[in-house]
Order: sequence, then structure tokens, then C-alpha cells
Amino acid sequence: EATHRGAHVSEMNKAVQALNEENWLEALGILYKITRDEPSNAQAHYYLALSMFQSTMDLIKSSHGITSSEARGFRSSMEMVISNLDDAEKHSSRSDRDLRKGINNLREAASNVLRQLRG
Repeated sequence: EATHRGAHVSEMNKAVQALNEENWLEALGILYKITRDEPSNAQAHYYLALSMFQSTMDLIKSSHGITSSEARGFRSSMEMVISNLDDAEKHSSRSDRDLRKGINNLREAASNVLRQLRG
């Protein structure tokens, strides 16, 4: 397993670079593959949730009046964000306070957006 995990170090670096460049969709693709191959990788689940959240927020901000079908899609995206945060939390170390703080902050933001989308 350690060797397998090591194989994703360069992929994780690419994902973080994509996040830093606000290239959410590129990050999503890389992180989805990592979480599929390593379901217990808490950091990858967190970054996947972050990239989903940011890409969804970009779509929401660029839309001029949200249709009911778009609202359903945005709600579904935010629910996926929260689900990935649940996975990140489940697999994170209690001692990793920075990750846990990030998870909690992002969960709160996604929950707020979800509440607004539900009207």
C-alpha cells in the first residue's frame, strides 16, 4: 500500500498546483482518480471537495438567474462536496488540526450555499 500511495505523490502535487491556479476542473479530474484509487486519502477527499465547491461557486456566480434545473444541479454538487468532506473527516487524523479546520470551514460554507439553494 505504501508504494501504491507513493505513486500518487506527483499526482497530488499536480492537483495542488491546479488548485493554486484555480483550475478547478483539472484538479477535480486528478483528485477523483486519487480518491478512487486511495479511498482513505483524507487530504485528497478534502481537496476534491474544495475543487467541487469552487467550480460550483464559479458557475453560480456567472449565472444570471438560476433555473430550477440548475438549482437542482448546484444542490447535487454541494451535497457531493459535503459527502467528500465526510470521507475526509472519517479518514483524517485527529491530530491534523489544520485539515480538520479546513473540513469544518468548507462544510459550513457548502451548507450555507445549500440552504440558500433550497430557498
